[in-house]
Amino acid sequence: MRIALIGAMDVEVSFLIDNLANKNKEVANQFIFYTGLIEGKDVVVVKSGVGKTMSGVLIGTLINKYPDISHIINVGIAGGLNHLKIGDIVVGNSYVYGDVDLSSAGDYVFGRMANCPFIFSADKFLLDKCKSLTKHFGTICTTDQFMVDANKINKLIVDHFADLDIYAFDMESTAFAQAAYFFKIPFLAVRAISDIIGSEKEEEKYDLNFELASLNSNKFILELMKKI
Repeated sequence: MRIALIGAMDVEVSFLIDNLANKNKEVANQFIFYTGLIEGKDVVVVKSGVGKTMSGVLIGTLINKYPDISHIINVGIAGGLNHLKIGDIVVGNSYVYGDVDLSSAGDYVFGRMANCPFIFSADKFLLDKCKSLTKHFGTICTTDQFMVDANKINKLIVDHFADLDIYAFDMESTAFAQAAYFFKIPFLAVRAISDIIGSEKEEEKYDLNFELASLNSNKFILELMKKI
């Protein structure tokens, strides 16, 4: 078993890199991969870059360089809905796009990418290992924008995702889930809440809390590694 641990930004993987045993550094396609052990598990830790496109580019590079990857875990931060608190850990049990619309091009509902399911599901094995570590499990919605408008979010959910239990919005999880689906690799996304969508001075609060939230998400991964 070799597990890939991926964050979009340096701050989302730096603590994991610092905790690698037998650390080795390798470079491919401008990505820096750190291999080693966490809690005795063979891992690869890497920063992808922000957004959906970089997520896909990274996974392609990862699988080409490390064809023995058995599981992919995306770790980092996200904006949460108002029943959450800053620092809370959300484990995505499913993933959906919030800015994909092919409905005028065929039999597609809003959010469904071509030749893909509407919802990408998390790996059951990894989900089960998280159950004793957090109480927050729900759908993560991915868009290529930083979501701060609560009215816009509420309308998006009511219009297209009323049947989903959406907990958080980010810019990568669903793209990673799609790439993992394509390569048939089990996937999970773990996000710590850095800001509450629609709260007063949300972007300022993000600036104040993204490092703390990133650390929380990384510490969660260390605990998860003990259970795998």
